Amino acid sequence: MPQALALQMDTGGPPAEPADEGAWGRRAPEALRLTPTWDLRFNRIREIPPGAFRKLRNLNTLLLNNNQIKSLPAGAFEDLENLKYLYLYKNEVQAIDRQAFQGLSSLEQLYLHFNQIETLDPESFQHLPKLERLRLDSNALHCDCEILWLADLLKAYARSGNAQAAATCEYPRRIQGRSVATITPEELDCGLTSEPQDADVTLGNTVFFTCRAEGNPKPEIIWLRNK
Repeated sequence: MPQALALQMDTGGPPAEPADEGAWGRRAPEALRLTPTWDLRFNRIREIPPGAFRKLRNLNTLLLNNNQIKSLPAGAFEDLENLKYLYLYKNEVQAIDRQAFQGLSSLEQLYLHFNQIETLDPESFQHLPKLERLRLDSNALHCDCEILWLADLLKAYARSGNAQAAATCEYPRRIQGRSVATITPEELDCGLTSEPQDADVTLGNTVFFTCRAEGNPKPEIIWLRNK
């Protein structure tokens, strides 16, 4: 039985069309479903539908780097509970659903560098209890108050000594190239971004007030009415 599977889906034509749900797992012969390593590099893959790798529970290593993947939807890696190594670098990833990596309970290494990721949801990596290595450098990360959770996560990895992680800021320009782990709320001026203003209103009419705040954890705004 082969120990690795290299699939060349496209060698010179247009980008590969998206696979339908469960396509790769369903179409693979039984022997290939037992193969621990799938190599899908350089196939011009543009999309990973939810459940595309269903029934590939023996998969240990999945190489998807050097493709044209633009987003990772919820359930993209469903059924891969034994996957340990996931390579997604050098794609065009811009959006990652907060449940894209859900179910990857054995994942140890995740490579997302050299993509176009600007923002990440705080729940993005909560489903990865065994993660030891995370690469997010060479992306387009916006380092604002909404990314402070990632700074805290990277610091926690560093303190534990059990994990390595890298992520760098692309914006704003004044901190371009800085490690996300070094960003502090003070230098980002986290706090109220839009304060309520006085308004004149005629009895019986409607008036609107706006108040916005940024921070980590997310601030809770409470409105008080004079009695």
